[in-house]
This record gives sequence, C-alpha cells and structure tokens, in this order.
Amino acid sequence: MDIRGLHRDDRDSILDLWNRATPFDALSAELLEEKAWGDPDFDPELALVAVDDGEVVGFVVGVLRGALQRGYVKLLAVEPGHQRQGIGRALLARVETRLAEQGARSIRLLESAPNYLVPGIDTRYEAALAFAAAAGYGHVGNAQNLSVDLAGTPPARAVPDGVEVRRATQDDATALYAFLDRHWPSWQAEATVALRNELATLHLALRDERIVGFSASDANNLGTGWFGPMGIAPDERRSGIG
Repeated sequence: MDIRGLHRDDRDSILDLWNRATPFDALSAELLEEKAWGDPDFDPELALVAVDDGEVVGFVVGVLRGALQRGYVKLLAVEPGHQRQGIGRALLARVETRLAEQGARSIRLLESAPNYLVPGIDTRYEAALAFAAAAGYGHVGNAQNLSVDLAGTPPARAVPDGVEVRRATQDDATALYAFLDRHWPSWQAEATVALRNELATLHLALRDERIVGFSASDANNLGTGWFGPMGIAPDERRSGIG
C-alpha cells in the first residue's frame, strides 16, 4: 500500500468509496468539492489517498484552522473490503503528523466548522467510534441534527411587537459583522456565504433598526436544506424572536 497526495482525478474514486463506507452521510460530487477543494483552508499536504495495487482504498482530508491552532480531520474513509488492515490508522497518523508540524495543538474528528459535512461521528457508526477511541480520541460533547417536514403548511409565527424580520442585503454587512463580533465571531464565515448567495439566505431581526438576531441557511452543505447558524442577542431571548 502507498500513500500519496489527493488529486482531482481521484474525485470519482473517493466519492464512490465514501458513499459505500458511510451510508448515513452520502456525498454528491458538488458537496465533495465544497468539503475538500472548496474549503478556504484547503491544503494539499493534508489531503491524502491510500492506493493498493492501483486502486484507491482510503482517503483523508484534514485542515488547520489557524486562529484556534486546531487541526481537523474533515473526511476519513476506507473501502469496506479493506477495513481492519491498518489503512485508516496509517492515513490518520500521516495527517496527524503533518498537522502537528504546522502548529496544531489539538485535533478533532469531522466537525471542522465552518465548512463541515457532519458535526462529529454518527453513533450508528460503531466501528468508527471504536477506531477513534483506539487512536486516542476522546468524547468532547454531543451534537444533534434535527429535521422538519416542510410538505405541509408551517404554522404561522407572530413577530414580536417592535421587531422587524427581513432578508438581509449587502448593505447590512457592516452592522451584521459587528453584531457577530460581539456574540459569535466564529460564525462570520458561514454568515458571509449566506449573505453572498444569489438570493441571500440570511435573515435579520431588528428592533429600532438595531440587529437583535439573525438566521442563515445554505451557508454550509449547499443545496441540502441545511439551516444555521442562528443567534439571538442575549437580552432579547425568550421574546419570540427566535
């Protein structure tokens, strides 16, 4: 088995491999592009494939988020028929070493905000959880993905008195970023994507022309109906704005 850099020519191979190995988190070609080469911190030194007899049997994509000095393993998968042969561990070890050399002080698996596919390991992947534990990774928290059926008519929601809710425009950018700086600076990247979509997918709640809340969609995992991030100013919570 050889480990080499990931090439764009490998896209179809790793896409098929991923979808066979992770049935609960299917990728399209567009989503793979977004998660790998489309990440603003993409580094070809941290994107690797394992090749056995000319066949791609595993791959890993890592990133370093400089502000936090934290590394992330965004994607990691091994062909089901080649699992339990040390391929995943070899790929992980290689990217761990490179992240450490670049200054990473810690590494997390999969979440990699703001450009991520999933917020962690789905607990249905019992083998993946065992693999992570054996590699020295510990549990840091729980995340829940929730869904809603939009086939019917959503219930009407009253807007609180004195509050305006509207779609954001580029003219709101300065005030929006100031609001995020005060409360959630790490969400600026996702808010920027939502604001720049052809039809902005970011809405604002304003009281006396002051931003008191926001919500974004299609800021991550584009085209999949992904909602968030969303935030309400602390002094405006429990008022019905959210």
